[in-house]
Amino acid sequence: PVVAVNTDSRDDEEGLARKKVSAVVDAYPNRRIFKKIDSTLRGNFAAELVEVLRASGGKRVIVAPAFPAAGRTTEGGVQMVYKRPVHEEYRLNTDRLAWPTSHIPTILESCTGLGVSLHCTGDPGMAPHSLARSIEDDPHPLVVFDAVTQHDLERIARASLLLRDGAILCGAGGLAEALAIWWQEAAVSPEEQPPRAITSGPLLVVAGSFNPVTARQLAHLAGDFPAMPMIQIGIDDLLKGRVKRFVGEALD
Repeated sequence: PVVAVNTDSRDDEEGLARKKVSAVVDAYPNRRIFKKIDSTLRGNFAAELVEVLRASGGKRVIVAPAFPAAGRTTEGGVQMVYKRPVHEEYRLNTDRLAWPTSHIPTILESCTGLGVSLHCTGDPGMAPHSLARSIEDDPHPLVVFDAVTQHDLERIARASLLLRDGAILCGAGGLAEALAIWWQEAAVSPEEQPPRAITSGPLLVVAGSFNPVTARQLAHLAGDFPAMPMIQIGIDDLLKGRVKRFVGEALD
């Protein structure tokens, strides 16, 4: 079974964040681990990543925080938001970002003191076995991957399954999606695969982020579908349990 744990540690002091992550790893030993981080590198991601490595006794972490569907890519080790380094984008939007650089290997080296390498997914036709071999030949415990498409992340996910000594996977929603597909297919034979359901009916889109990128996405969605009702829920409504009424209105 899959166990997902929200440590709610993004805004914690580093020491507390590490304790929370360590407690989760200790509670679920001998598990294949995916460490979810923010695709814009907010929070204690470097400290938490190292704590997962230490607490689990692992040897290697593959770091691929790209989320191409949301405009977040990793190019030359630099985390980008629509082709702008993430720390520049968030400085312009006066949002909180802890790092003065968007170069992931630099952040990890300065925060962890561990060896970090940077890999490119290479030729799109490069076989997962070749990608896995390049990871196994790398002596560094932290392996950062460039990725600009979802296909890049899928090849990283497939390659991770071929590693003889395994690896901890670390990334955002893009890598999580790829792993959900390939880890399942590795565990279940093709004959046992359930058919993927195609649903029809009302579609509810929920956006709970204050991120300016989310605001632009919602504005774009409203422009494409002007007849679609857009309902805003205030913090007070959330705290007083009025969400059910709003959902009912949205689906009517």
